[in-house]
Amino acid sequence: MYDKAGNTTSRPGTQATRTLAWNSEGKLARASEPAAGTKPATSTKYLYDADGELLIRRAATTDGETILYLGSTEVRLTVSNNGANKALSGTRYYPGGAVRTAEAGTTSLSFQAGDHHGTMSLTVKDNTTQAATRRYLTPFGAPRGSEPPTWPDDKAFLGKPADDTTGLTHIGAREYDPAIGQFISIDPVLDTSNALSLNGYSYANNSPVTHSDPTGLHCDGCSLNNPDSVWTADNGPGCTHNN
Repeated sequence: MYDKAGNTTSRPGTQATRTLAWNSEGKLARASEPAAGTKPATSTKYLYDADGELLIRRAATTDGETILYLGSTEVRLTVSNNGANKALSGTRYYPGGAVRTAEAGTTSLSFQAGDHHGTMSLTVKDNTTQAATRRYLTPFGAPRGSEPPTWPDDKAFLGKPADDTTGLTHIGAREYDPAIGQFISIDPVLDTSNALSLNGYSYANNSPVTHSDPTGLHCDGCSLNNPDSVWTADNGPGCTHNN
């Protein structure tokens, strides 16, 4: 179901219908799913900074994760066992794909590599074993095959934050569902002269291999004759065309 602005208000969850609430600026404010069977109820709140960037993703239930996003630094609080167990960890990103995590007085360093869109598919631990872990995604960002048991961060498609509770990936201005390859709200920037952009929920003109959309907004630069540099200079960043 959708509201009058075209925002998705309910969608299938893991065992029950998940409801979505939106703020006055068209940003996802809360995602909730009632208890069903053996699965407990889940509820996640989202807080944004003055520029509309995701600042905090917070579990509104007793157990769950709260993550503070501060650019290249993230702080995560994980609560489990009905609030009895709490673990605080931090993640910091460095140039060259380096990721350092710290938890319970220990630190670890890993290096990541990915594709031209920023989707990381390989991580290597910086220790004596140098263990490598791979993961595979479809062109639209959904998991392909078995997912690895561990990964150093919550970044997935395009290197953007992914929420395992909702199955959504936060891509710039909007929330994206990699399972269906679409955003769950309408693009606020619509080019009526471009037939490919008339579907306001589509991702990168439905061409995820040659195009990417890291801001979640339509761009005029998804063509060779009107490159991204022209669009960015006049309008700000939109999707990126890759030759």
